[in-house]
Amino acid sequence: MIYFTSDLHFGDNRFPLFYRNYKSVEEQDNNLVELWNSKVTDKDTVICLGDFSYSKDGLENASKLKGYKILIRGNYDDQFTDELLVYFDKVYTDKIINIRGEKFYFNHYPANGRSDMFNIVGHIHSLWKVQRNMINVGIDAWQGLVSEDQLFFTLNGIRKH
Repeated sequence: MIYFTSDLHFGDNRFPLFYRNYKSVEEQDNNLVELWNSKVTDKDTVICLGDFSYSKDGLENASKLKGYKILIRGNYDDQFTDELLVYFDKVYTDKIINIRGEKFYFNHYPANGRSDMFNIVGHIHSLWKVQRNMINVGIDAWQGLVSEDQLFFTLNGIRKH
């Protein structure tokens, strides 16, 4: 199974900005690890659409997470260079990935979406979940990771209704 998420902001204490109800960074980070690992197995793949961590300490949470991890870099990931390759199996700025015969464009920023294919994005937290050719997989929008099945269910709804 493939899962998608973005904007976890491990190590970030700006909870009100994300409408998160935590009392400490430790509580947030532990909850995010638990949320991830409650769905993901070591056989699964997770594609994170950026802003994984706000700090180097927060980045270390990646070692606690199950699955094959792919990171599409976001604005907060730009502060890290070689460290990302320690924690993620693959790291990209953007990427076209074929899933179930469908091409998707993966990019952190909705403003960089492509009109010629369906876009998977993050960056905007919970401002919206879907647009005409775009799904925001932000953890704050979905209150968890988005599964491959949820992605295709949502894609079908957008296209047919």
